[in-house]
Amino acid sequence: MALVLVAVLSVSVTGMVFANGESSDFDMVVSPNVLNVGSNGCWIHIHADIGWVDGEGATVTVDGNEIEGIFTFADDCGNLVVKFDIGQVKEIVYVNGEIVSEKPIFVLTYLGLRGEDSVDVIYPNK
Repeated sequence: MALVLVAVLSVSVTGMVFANGESSDFDMVVSPNVLNVGSNGCWIHIHADIGWVDGEGATVTVDGNEIEGIFTFADDCGNLVVKFDIGQVKEIVYVNGEIVSEKPIFVLTYLGLRGEDSVDVIYPNK
């Protein structure tokens, strides 16, 4: 007589709860995690812990400002990656020669779900 054991794994889709009381439906990481406003870098990537379907309808905001011209694709695990020009973020966090947001909030909305992350902003030559 054989004994069969079945394990059931329950995974919650609820992510983190942030200090402002907002909740995240999935985890994500913004890369680079430190933004040097004096750098010559070209791109920001968001790596999201949510499956890529077609990328349609994905939106990104930084401190409430919508980012234009985002590209989406799947990573090797099939998860969503979003790519966009770093210059747009620099224009939001660095105004008139001053850093106006030292820890901007990136919000990715996709398939009706929301993820959130932040980065540190530096200008080491000042």
